[in-house]
Amino acid sequence: MANLQHNRYFCGLLISIFTSAYILSDKTIVNFLGIVFILFLMIQFGSKTYTGVYTTWIGPYLGHNINPRSLGRWAIVSGATDGLGLEYSRQLAANRMNIVLVSRSPEKLARVAAELEDEFKIETKTIVVDFSRSPTEYFEFLRDELGKLENIGILVNNVGICYDKPIPFDSTEVSLNFMQTLININIFAALTLTKIVLPFMMERNKGAIINIGSITSEIGLPFFSLYSSTKSFIQQFTADLSKEYFNTKIIFQYQYPSYITSKMSNFKKPTLFVPSPKSYVQYALKSLGLQTSSPIWPWHRIVIPLIHGYKFLMPGFTDDVTQFYAKCFWIGYLKRKIKRDKKQAYSNKQGDRESCQCSQSVTI
Repeated sequence: MANLQHNRYFCGLLISIFTSAYILSDKTIVNFLGIVFILFLMIQFGSKTYTGVYTTWIGPYLGHNINPRSLGRWAIVSGATDGLGLEYSRQLAANRMNIVLVSRSPEKLARVAAELEDEFKIETKTIVVDFSRSPTEYFEFLRDELGKLENIGILVNNVGICYDKPIPFDSTEVSLNFMQTLININIFAALTLTKIVLPFMMERNKGAIINIGSITSEIGLPFFSLYSSTKSFIQQFTADLSKEYFNTKIIFQYQYPSYITSKMSNFKKPTLFVPSPKSYVQYALKSLGLQTSSPIWPWHRIVIPLIHGYKFLMPGFTDDVTQFYAKCFWIGYLKRKIKRDKKQAYSNKQGDRESCQCSQSVTI
């Protein structure tokens, strides 16, 4: 990260040199300001491009990132039986780390633990926790279980839920119970695990806490307002912890990917902009120590600077795009719902006819 800081200082020095040289010339102030603005945009673009290329490819290739195994023997992964959580468990196990699997399904936990032990010859520990409940109900239990471990190196706060469809906030479906469940899983699970694990890492002055978020924390998403708000909370929480513990060797990383193939996203096949969990986590682990807040996936990293650039050049444009996308999402959902309802009504009607014919044949 020091290299990136030096790069910013260099950009500032470059602007100062060009500015001084231009002031000494006879050009008009309008031309001068135009040149400075263009230089500013060029240097910003160059700096962002260099940072992206360095942290994604050059840094890992040169070994400037951090090996997960060097942080400790144990890695804790919440939501470890599916999607990103399962892939993090597998790839951390491939790095010779022992894995603590935290989820609510004992059967899935036992199956994944057996697979990891058999394939990677590592130790596992399973902890059954229903994060939809109040953290006061499981905090002491979880602290006692994790307190039995030595040398905790990584915590991956991955567990999370989203709406299964677009829902306006005033809808009766967004009940108090629904809101509490979503906040418990998306916010309190990460807070609780961080509260428990951070003191252990402080004792060793070493470790990494990885919080999995969403691109919606950067751009928002109407009709999923509560979900995107919980991710924005985790983003700010991670950023503040990073500043709060800046003088330690503990890494705080916030990841905000766009779509990934998973049950939550409903994307089944990976594409250039929709990676598989395996491809995504490969890049994510290489980013450790190089990126503190990032979408991680290279093609997602291209989208975010474009959004920020549009925000800078055309304030309000990205908000209009987001609103248009959300409306399309909502309209598309309603169309699919109407189509499904018609199909279901037709199926029910056909079933009623068949049952009627059967009853008539029996009567005859």
